[in-house]
Order: sequence, then structure tokens, then C-alpha cells
Amino acid sequence: MLSENVDKAEIAATAVYPLAVPSIASPGAMMAIVMLTDNNRYAIAEQAITAGVMFLVLLATLALLLGANVIHKVIGNVGASIISRVMG
Repeated sequence: MLSENVDKAEIAATAVYPLAVPSIASPGAMMAIVMLTDNNRYAIAEQAITAGVMFLVLLATLALLLGANVIHKVIGNVGASIISRVMG
């Protein structure tokens, strides 16, 4: 049984949090990085480019996550609902 100090919104936020990790570091993304940094196929320069692109993608993801409150204020609950349905 839940304690009285924990409300439903906190439980919902806790349940949603782990779902964000697979979108950032999905199995497909991990496999792509492993394949694109194979020492037997790609030179160090090509691997550095791959690492740089990965870093830029992570920076873009960080910017979107940090700006989520502002984005939500702009698109509202209806826009967030539409995006969540389209994205799955």
C-alpha cells in the first residue's frame, strides 16, 4: 500500500522516467556506434567523425530535454498529446 505522502503525480513521473533512456540510447543506436567504430574497417579519422556526430546528437538531445518546459508551454497539452501519439 502507498504511503500518504506520495501522490499519484509523483508515481506517474517515476513510471515515465525510465522510458526516456531507450530513446536516447536505443539498442539500434548502440549497434550503429559499435559497427561504425570497428577498428578493422574504419580509420581513426572516420571513427573520430562518428564520435563527433554522436556528441552533436547528444548535445541536441540535451538541449531538447532542458528546454522541455518551454516547448510544452508553446505546444500545450494538445500538442504534447499529438506528438506522443505520433512518436509512439
